[in-house]
Amino acid sequence: MSGLGKRGEGLTFLHVANGRIWKNTKDAKGVVTKEDYDWITGTIVGIALHQDTFEGNAVEKVRITMLDKEGKRYALGFSMESYFTQTLFSRLCKIQYSTPVTIGVNASENNEKVSFAWLRAGDDKVEKNPDFPKPTKVKVGSKELLDYAPVKEAVQKEIERFNAFATMASTAVGLGVVDELTPAVDDAADAPF
Repeated sequence: MSGLGKRGEGLTFLHVANGRIWKNTKDAKGVVTKEDYDWITGTIVGIALHQDTFEGNAVEKVRITMLDKEGKRYALGFSMESYFTQTLFSRLCKIQYSTPVTIGVNASENNEKVSFAWLRAGDDKVEKNPDFPKPTKVKVGSKELLDYAPVKEAVQKEIERFNAFATMASTAVGLGVVDELTPAVDDAADAPF
């Protein structure tokens, strides 16, 4: 094993769009193929915000890194300002991060570009927290826009909760309280919803 590595090496990048989870693959000739999925199952090992660009505009993205039972790592990325973020984090705030989860995507019946999240923790369906903030409508000139500031604040608090769990778990491993943090992920052979 080499002591050198590259960012993203051994990490499969996925993104959420149009009610699906997408994986782009580029072959040796540079031809991109897209594969779509309904859900991803694994243990969450990272949650972070990062800046990206879309059509020349800066956008804030959420990246959830997951580890499946074979040890493969996946990074699921999606826009901070989305119904997917709101519906996913309204469920994540109710789970224990040591439990493997299945994150799924449904498309809106009214708008094909809008995605909603569903979540299972182990075998249990996780319902939304009804108190989790929703985007608020604001009027800018003659346009009505959605303000995601309350959602973003709640997402940041949930990332802090995850980071506290991750710090505690890695300290437990380092102190020998537990041997290792091994995800125990069930097969997702059938649709888990």
